[in-house]
Amino acid sequence: AESEAPVPDNDNCTSMEDLDKLECELNAKRLEFEADADVSELEATADQLEQVMENMETLLLDVEQLRDSCSDQASELLQVAANLRQQQEDLRK
Repeated sequence: AESEAPVPDNDNCTSMEDLDKLECELNAKRLEFEADADVSELEATADQLEQVMENMETLLLDVEQLRDSCSDQASELLQVAANLRQQQEDLRK
């Protein structure tokens, strides 16, 4: 009796074509996952930029208020200096 090599069951065999398809599917899933990760990173970066912009707007308002306050104080100092000069001139007379 001659022993025959077992004949592979075609249902359990995976052809090269099937392997190629699986590899393509895996690559597509990997790219999809990477794209999702990139989108998440971009969304996080966009949120951070939005927060930075809000902080900059707040700082700009603070700077404008300080500038107005300094301008008012400078005007007051100029008026006080003018008054002191006038008083000095009056004392010299």
